[in-house]
Amino acid sequence: MRYVLRGVMGALVAAVTGLAGAVERVHRYTVTVEPELRGLVTDACFAGTPPEMLVVESLDAPGAFVEGKAVSQSRKPLAPNGTELKLKDVGENGCIQYRVSLVGNQTRHDHSGNSTRKVGQDLFTELGLWFWRPAQLGPDEDIEISFRMPEGYSVSTPWRPVASSDAIPTYRVGRGAYDRPAAVAFGKFKERLIEVPGSTLRVAILDGNPRADPEALSVWIEDAARSVAAIYGRFPVPSPQVLVMPGARASEPTPWAYVLRGGQAAVHFFVNQRRPLSEYVEDWTASRAFPSVPSLHQLVGRLAVRRTGHVLSECHACSQRRRGSGGGLAKDACRVQAGT
Repeated sequence: MRYVLRGVMGALVAAVTGLAGAVERVHRYTVTVEPELRGLVTDACFAGTPPEMLVVESLDAPGAFVEGKAVSQSRKPLAPNGTELKLKDVGENGCIQYRVSLVGNQTRHDHSGNSTRKVGQDLFTELGLWFWRPAQLGPDEDIEISFRMPEGYSVSTPWRPVASSDAIPTYRVGRGAYDRPAAVAFGKFKERLIEVPGSTLRVAILDGNPRADPEALSVWIEDAARSVAAIYGRFPVPSPQVLVMPGARASEPTPWAYVLRGGQAAVHFFVNQRRPLSEYVEDWTASRAFPSVPSLHQLVGRLAVRRTGHVLSECHACSQRRRGSGGGLAKDACRVQAGT
């Protein structure tokens, strides 16, 4: 019996040691953005055995796919079959390369015309049009994606940024579902980092005519984010993407906003950049959009049970502190908590 127990214990120790020493498999994508934002060339290298196929979310993706090939001696061409791209000729630790066009008519199925569009001189494009990836990632897998940009251009993504040795923009994709909408933006904007309790908002204000005032819009976004953080104790997502797209035609500053749950949380605002900052401050859109990011709902129930009185007092204090007698953003954030 002692020998049996020793054998069992040895197996358990070996199993635990093996798990502790397990090496994460990181598939590495490098996306080269073409001049004038006309297309993307993606080099994808897989750690270990590649997946049988890659998938993409949009039915318009096959029409945007220009060409693909396995990076090997055979260099066999790859072509999608609908929203699937089979990798039968890609070997262990193998790589592929494919090119996607970002110009032309790619909205056969997306009749909204939102999948790829110019915002001034910048470009907004949904991941579902060009990001061919494994349908699922195992518990030991992740994707690291880097962007090589034309000189003077930046990228905004919904993924977690990570440091890279060559200082190019690099992100970890995470294990979220591939078919949830998400988007990136390319352009000559400068991504702004806004620190609030519990988070660093990565804000990109895209081009417009006339150009938006980035300082004023940053004040508005920070005010709304701090109001939400004060109510819930912290902002619910550590590094969300915040895209601000000028050009909305309306008599209000922010006629439209939405949250995308692909990637790792993003909020997109469509703004009328001609409206003054005072109207943004009194507008409720940001203070109600931020509480819609996914992780916040995990906090609401806990706060409602444990901290209802404290939250309301925080809400009142935040309202007084941020806007004197209680301004639009703070009060609207309080209404979100109160359900009014």
